[in-house]
Amino acid sequence: MNKAELVERATALGIDVDGRWSNERLQQEIQQKEAAQANNEASSATENATPAPVVSDPDAPPPEVVGVTPGPTPTSLVKSEPPKANEKKAKVVLKVDYWPEEDKRIKAGETIELPVSKAREMILAQKAEQPLPEAE
Repeated sequence: MNKAELVERATALGIDVDGRWSNERLQQEIQQKEAAQANNEASSATENATPAPVVSDPDAPPPEVVGVTPGPTPTSLVKSEPPKANEKKAKVVLKVDYWPEEDKRIKAGETIELPVSKAREMILAQKAEQPLPEAE
């Protein structure tokens, strides 16, 4: 590749090109950027893997899927069901801020107890995760 092609490719990758760089330096920068992007894609695919849902009844049907999120790693959107009376509760760690009711905010990172149906919904939407077992 000539220098103009390398500069064009580097610019397309978002590299701030210094006009004094040689062809070899440009090629190194391009390779580093492409390797970093490949690592980011691989780690985001791992992070975006849908975790196992909280299960209250192993014979219960799966939640109804009403759509999928756009993008390279689509996630199922499940139908929001109101909790049943006397439903068991499960602990989850929030990945995002959560408002259980208006004017009441629970910050990401906190562990809360939710009805199992809501906990399952939050986990499937990747807004929460199951906490690690407590050390004894």
